[in-house]
Amino acid sequence: MSVPTAVAHFSKSVEQEMVNSGYIEEASLCKDVRDCWRAEDEPGTPAADRVHLRMPLRRRLLSRLDVGTFPPPGMYVRGWPSQLWEAILANIDAKTQLYSFERQKSYNTRAFSSLVGETFFLELTLYDRRGHGTVSASEFQSFIGTAIEQLHMRFDKER
Repeated sequence: MSVPTAVAHFSKSVEQEMVNSGYIEEASLCKDVRDCWRAEDEPGTPAADRVHLRMPLRRRLLSRLDVGTFPPPGMYVRGWPSQLWEAILANIDAKTQLYSFERQKSYNTRAFSSLVGETFFLELTLYDRRGHGTVSASEFQSFIGTAIEQLHMRFDKER
């Protein structure tokens, strides 16, 4: 989604129109997404405030998971695509943990990205000899070993 489209879809005016039309839960989601977006993009926001802005969306996502049900969620978690649900939670949790590790209680939120993970899975896809986009469980050990060897070579000052 483009930034202008996201800003338009999750604006206060859209939230207010939802409330006026009786869509209270949807309006609340609109606010949670907007606040989470603010935590990412609004310059000058203290790290502690960023954490607090992300929490309502995190609580919303976790409230929709019933770990006591069987079978567990598949492609959707209460209507949310499971990959999106997991990615949002992982993002919020990782940035919250970073805040707790940082001595000065501040970090550049832009410095934390999914680039490392994306690069890892790109390499994993390129290593796939069968053309399926994944490696088998038996190939995974070899893949990790090769990845570690390449990493050591890249960081070797004497090479």
